[in-house]
Amino acid sequence: MNIQKKIAIVGAGTAGSAAAIRLRQLGHEVHLIERNGESSRTIGESVPGAVVRLLYTLGFNTLADVLPFDDFRANPAIAATWGSDEWFYKDSFNNPEGGGWQIVRSVFDANLRQKATELGAHFYTAKFDKIEKPDSYYRLELKKDNLEVEVIEQLDGIIDASGRNASVLRKLGIEHEKFQTQMAVFGWFKIPEEAKEISLLRSTPEGWWYCSLLPDNERVIVFHGLPKTIAQYQRNPELFINDFNSAQILDSKVSEHHLITELQTRDASFSIAQQSTGDNWLAVGDASLGFDPISSQGIFFALYSAVRGAEAIVSSDSLALENYSRQINQIAQKNHDLRMQYYTAELRYHQEPYWAQYFE
Repeated sequence: MNIQKKIAIVGAGTAGSAAAIRLRQLGHEVHLIERNGESSRTIGESVPGAVVRLLYTLGFNTLADVLPFDDFRANPAIAATWGSDEWFYKDSFNNPEGGGWQIVRSVFDANLRQKATELGAHFYTAKFDKIEKPDSYYRLELKKDNLEVEVIEQLDGIIDASGRNASVLRKLGIEHEKFQTQMAVFGWFKIPEEAKEISLLRSTPEGWWYCSLLPDNERVIVFHGLPKTIAQYQRNPELFINDFNSAQILDSKVSEHHLITELQTRDASFSIAQQSTGDNWLAVGDASLGFDPISSQGIFFALYSAVRGAEAIVSSDSLALENYSRQINQIAQKNHDLRMQYYTAELRYHQEPYWAQYFE
């Protein structure tokens, strides 16, 4: 007989909402906490074909059960110049699960959250502020925008789904180990005359560009590099656009009037938590393992870790948390090995500061 547990999830993005769905499917009480009441525009818009298997576990038969047809589009191929000036193409022809999709991430996250609340998860718009364990149960304090404090007590477990911020882990004194230094600067553009539908990557001496067409015919353009370069681009959008045009990634020239958002920045380093599990707590998604964007595995891992993490934290198996932690470490090691192979394949710029760190 399963005993109902009371679980709090800090963070209601992809990972947090998916964990909430899975816990409610298993019959447990869920308290889902998100500082921002609405899902906002964010990068991380690619999902592989294999994501359908995870969505099925969460009660969705297809991606169309999560998103309106206008909010996702097939991603037929990716083209890159990496290691040479020649473009090489990788299509989805030989992939039995297809090449995946580009999605409107804010809608995807919002609809997962809605599903969680429809299944009975209690939702809080508040900032996670304090964690205590006065006895065998956890106690969380939340702060609302009006500074009112709300308390959730008698919690059997905590899931940190707060992304790279890892707010629960930080309160517990657990840090992340980062491998190489990488930041990203990005913006969304509307370029009506540009027809390329595939995702595009180009390496440069200072880092690498990524450009992809989204379902709403907007384009996300991202540059990955060292913090100094990223800061220069954020301060000077004209420089960002000029350097993107100089890289000759799109057939059309981009101009500032195509930019529909401010340029934003974020940490894009590969990182892993020193601990992904502990005393009836665990971390999922970026809070446990921050993927390098080159892998395009962020959303898939968020869903995968959410499902497996939710199952582990309520399991009657005393080794469930330990097994989950071991699995996260195995995924991290394999992904790290693959990304190092990829970065060290770019030999043209190996003495440049950004690339040299991969050869040390």
